[in-house]
Amino acid sequence: MGNPIVHFSIVGRDPGALTRFYTEAFGWASPPHPDPVSAFLQTGVAGDLTGVVKPEELGDAAPRVTLWVEVADIDAVLRRIEALGGTAVGAPTALRRGPRVARFADPEGNVVGLVEAGRATFQEFQAQLTRRGTP
Repeated sequence: MGNPIVHFSIVGRDPGALTRFYTEAFGWASPPHPDPVSAFLQTGVAGDLTGVVKPEELGDAAPRVTLWVEVADIDAVLRRIEALGGTAVGAPTALRRGPRVARFADPEGNVVGLVEAGRATFQEFQAQLTRRGTP
């Protein structure tokens, strides 16, 4: 079986405008997010791929979209990616009440996220945030 895309992030200067754009363009829902300057996006398809719209962070060079791919073993995948010419972007991190994640840059510089299967999925993590209202 392949590795599914399990999450996406859209980062830009005006998250509110981006949220309106995507909800209106595709009919996606935007349930409450605990961070008032960010928003969840739900596609409404089976399995409901959920994404987030958030503001640029310090040092961000440009708006971007990041895909998150679920893998069985982040460390093994990062070794394979580096062997293929990609580079790790920081060290893998365990999110509080969430999955272990990492990012890498492909040979062209596109950054892609990895989510390790076996702990809480992004969807479970986001559901916790929505229910509790806390990160």
